[in-house]
Amino acid sequence: MTRAFADPRFVAGLAVFSGITALSPAPVAVRVALAAPLALVLPGWALSLAFLPDSESWLGRLPVSVATSVVLSGITGLALAATPIGLTRFVWAPLLAGVTILGAAVAYSRSPEHDVGRIRLGMPGRPVLAVVAAAALVMVAVSLARTPLSAGHISGYSALWLLPTSAESDSIRIGVTNSELTDTSYRVVLYSEGRAIFQRPLKLSVGGRWSAVIDVSSIPKEHRSFDARLIKKGDPSPPYREATLVLPGSTAPPVTGLWLVPGQVDSGTMRVLVTSAEPKSERFRLELRAGGDAYTVIHPRLQPGETWSRTIDFASVPQGQRLFEARLYHGGAKTPFRQATLAQTAG
Repeated sequence: MTRAFADPRFVAGLAVFSGITALSPAPVAVRVALAAPLALVLPGWALSLAFLPDSESWLGRLPVSVATSVVLSGITGLALAATPIGLTRFVWAPLLAGVTILGAAVAYSRSPEHDVGRIRLGMPGRPVLAVVAAAALVMVAVSLARTPLSAGHISGYSALWLLPTSAESDSIRIGVTNSELTDTSYRVVLYSEGRAIFQRPLKLSVGGRWSAVIDVSSIPKEHRSFDARLIKKGDPSPPYREATLVLPGSTAPPVTGLWLVPGQVDSGTMRVLVTSAEPKSERFRLELRAGGDAYTVIHPRLQPGETWSRTIDFASVPQGQRLFEARLYHGGAKTPFRQATLAQTAG
């Protein structure tokens, strides 16, 4: 067996086998077991055969090989992590296998029976180099086939969710997944009755996931209605993602809502609805616009959890101006915090 490991062709073959195993869809345990030599032994062993050809003892060659392989694995891993490609097995494994194959080729060329001149002349070394090159091309092809390429006009996304931990639990779970194209910084805020009860800054790598369990036992069951907001760093308004959760027994809505609901066909009417999730009695300013012009202004006062509605007659609005927009303001605020639109046509 020791004679086999002294043959550069055998070492190159092991590198190809380990590299293909690392790229395969085999179970993780199998991939790790069969690909570990590629990261821990083979690159250094091939280089030792190339540059320490006079070492007779494989026991003396092994420590040098392991140390060299570990250093190479670390350097290549850090280098890949610093590039847009990232540290993935689809790039790392072919790179280490390529180093091993290159070292084995140099070792074979420097062996007594195959000097460099004979290889250049295409004598006995040419078939071996052809096999090595073919194996390297196979590994590169497999790597490219398994590596997704970026597409133009495609952007990533992030997911935010709220879930009850169980039917009768006094806690909820909040989570975020980063499926953007780059590492992303966020701020997560959880509201109950308009009051922030939890917030945390996050930085997730591509594909990263975060979750936390929030204790809500101090909130009465009739008020266990929650609104979670995910805010991207540098883009605080509006929230990038929003999720709501209403637990059994809650009578309060998770967020203040605004709706425009069309009436019966040819009725020339619509309903405006507002539901308050504010922590106390609130006087709102509701503006209804038609065709970009102010149509009516209403100032409803709502208690927490109360719903207000009114039927609006728009029969006098010309047909070309029946694009309605409702804007809901907090008191004297100049910026609406809820908006709704409705396009209404005559039957």
